[in-house]
Amino acid sequence: MSGVGLVVYTAVHCGLPLSIAGLPATPPGLNALQIGAAVVLTVTFALSMHTPPRELLAAAIGGGLIWVLYTLLREAAFSPIIAAGVSAAAIGTIAHFAASWARRPALPYVVPLIGPLLPGTALYRGLLELGGGNVSQGLLHLTQALAIGMALAAGICVGGELVRAFRGTPIAAVASNWRRPAARRRPRILIASPAFDHKPNRCHIVRT
Repeated sequence: MSGVGLVVYTAVHCGLPLSIAGLPATPPGLNALQIGAAVVLTVTFALSMHTPPRELLAAAIGGGLIWVLYTLLREAAFSPIIAAGVSAAAIGTIAHFAASWARRPALPYVVPLIGPLLPGTALYRGLLELGGGNVSQGLLHLTQALAIGMALAAGICVGGELVRAFRGTPIAAVASNWRRPAARRRPRILIASPAFDHKPNRCHIVRT
């Protein structure tokens, strides 16, 4: 954020033609282009976090789902903050559950999902308006960007807590039966040392 603000401030005071009118203003939609862009952004975000290749398909599906849910909420007249928080909570719960079911860390499943909803445009708009002297509008957009980021973080945390609360219930016990069985260890047999051993109480552990 500080780097973007410094570049915008320098560009404005050097007289470079930066205009808010050039920022993207297309509303979120359910067309193939926007959904595909959300999927690509999520996969790119996952690759930047060194997510294992086997997790990329789950990240792509989650990125598309969170964009679809966010768009539906926005079309239902919800604010961007509420839409982002609810979308992150819903898809984050599914991602946490998938990670728990697969017995894998949740971060590769959860963190890349918020990539399509990060408030980059609102952040850049606020910094550009602050650099241009429009302090009130700049602070307004920066506050909105901060609120969206906090809503995304809170939604992801809520999803994790819901999955933790779900553990121990009968439904969770049924779901655990579909998991891959854990590796079985061979039993160990203790064999006493011969009588001529220098340490009579010593035992050998033999795997069968």
